[in-house]
Amino acid sequence: HPIGALFGLSHGLVNAVLLPVVSEFNYQFSESKFNHISKCILPVESRKRFHNLLKDFNKKLKVPLKFSQLGLVLDKKTEDKIVYDVKHSGVLKCNPRKVSEKEIRGILKKLW
Repeated sequence: HPIGALFGLSHGLVNAVLLPVVSEFNYQFSESKFNHISKCILPVESRKRFHNLLKDFNKKLKVPLKFSQLGLVLDKKTEDKIVYDVKHSGVLKCNPRKVSEKEIRGILKKLW
């Protein structure tokens, strides 16, 4: 939510860019769920980790893999605002893994 609101991006686009990175971050905490989804989507010979499946899907749809590809800049002030908003938005309550501020910043760096 904070990234879309701050940069005026659609919720769907933000989620499409976020999902591969966030699912990779959460993979070890929800591996069976992610693998189940992959099994439902792909034939046996094509199965891969869910975050790689999402990256490939995004490439086919021409969805950027990083927000910098949209011309967005993540300076210190913007990063601090996003981190604050993420920590206070309530979205982390549903995350399968506890997330520290340092980890949020690490995810943001991967997204840019």
